[in-house]
Amino acid sequence: MGSSEALGTLLLLSCLWGGSLAAQDLPRKEADPNPPKVQAIPFEAWVWRHKGPPLSKEFALRLKAMGFSGVSVDLDENPKRAVEKGFAFYLDHAAGKGILHLRDEVFQEAWQRYQRSRSRKDLVRPHPLLAPKTRKELFEGLRRRVERALPYGPRWISLEDEISTTRFINPIDFCFAPSTLKAWVPWLRARYGTPERLAAAWLRDIPSFERVVPATTDEVRAREAVPLGFPANLADWNARLAFMDDLLAKTVGELCRACARLAPGLPVGIEGCQAPSAFGGYDYSKLLPKLSAVEAYDIGGTRELVRSLMRPGTLRFETLFPPRKGEEPSLAVARLWDLYVHGLNGAILWSAGTLFPEGDPARPSAFARSLSKALLGMRRLPSLAGARSLGQQVVLLESQTSVRAHWMLDSLEDGRTWLRRFGSYEAAHSTSMAARRSWIRLLQDLGYAFRFISEADLAAGNWRG
Repeated sequence: MGSSEALGTLLLLSCLWGGSLAAQDLPRKEADPNPPKVQAIPFEAWVWRHKGPPLSKEFALRLKAMGFSGVSVDLDENPKRAVEKGFAFYLDHAAGKGILHLRDEVFQEAWQRYQRSRSRKDLVRPHPLLAPKTRKELFEGLRRRVERALPYGPRWISLEDEISTTRFINPIDFCFAPSTLKAWVPWLRARYGTPERLAAAWLRDIPSFERVVPATTDEVRAREAVPLGFPANLADWNARLAFMDDLLAKTVGELCRACARLAPGLPVGIEGCQAPSAFGGYDYSKLLPKLSAVEAYDIGGTRELVRSLMRPGTLRFETLFPPRKGEEPSLAVARLWDLYVHGLNGAILWSAGTLFPEGDPARPSAFARSLSKALLGMRRLPSLAGARSLGQQVVLLESQTSVRAHWMLDSLEDGRTWLRRFGSYEAAHSTSMAARRSWIRLLQDLGYAFRFISEADLAAGNWRG
């Protein structure tokens, strides 16, 4: 560990179990006296349009004078009007709304139906991702919206907000649609090669791939005597969830490639990304290589995970919300500076209605005025947008397999109510999120640079130095 050649890169298996670390065991790296030069990219602040003033030249001039970059143009809205009024814009929901992100009423209907029946027939995801009708709607809608926006110069494109195989990271065993199950056997064959290798991994007799039916969470919990005992074998359950993670990443990747063909060089990605969990599809080692723009909620250490695993040059944003009731008003400004000094490319500001609650561009809220002062101040400083961390001495293994195991162990005593472990509950009670967050805070407090690596990185040896 003390080699001066690499100055010691310490690998921590952080996301399976906790551990201990002595500061004196880690060598400190001196600052590089000649760091590589990074092209200055301005920090951006995009106003997400929800309520607020109508588009007007007065509104555009006010935003520009206050240091805001521009606005979102949403879904099937024609950006011509925004540009004619003087707004810069990014295209939001380019792949539509309600498919990659299931609307609450649609999800709740399916969730409640399965909660009552516990039948596989009720585990068909609304808008199955591989169904021809779903794919046609996604790709034709994307083409229509991008082609309409391109003449007006969008800065970047967001496919959708808060995508998921379920809804957020809410647990349900989607998807048993025929189109999804049709892809299951080829996926097993590609992953395991032969039935014999699958049998060895799953510790059971597997006569053929074609006879393997995905196991539901209820079935696995019953087989493993959860909550009466410690689960001994979650291999088949883990595989089914990995299959769904792959399916979401594949769909997003295909949409990004389709967008790149329509708009070469234009950053494209997704917004509202969640913390990794057993459900939802947020295996960042699979999602992030597809994206050139990403906005993720900083829940459970997600910010540092995205920083570590994203492609170089990816635009990275976070949503900035107004202070909650009872919070110090200056906290929003502190959060904005926090994004700036951590090298993010910008913020998505929620929202036009909170920045201009009276609908009058001449009457911004205190929230808007405080952000404006900070944004204008940032222009006088060297830009840190897109900056990368140097001298990373510690790497932490992010294991999606371990995240799933954590979820099952966390839910040991839930019984049939495991379906109610919604994202808001997980944010406060997930042990995998707590472990990741704890390692981040510990290393930050000790002053060590670090990054996360994936299981594939570890297998390939991409963690040294």
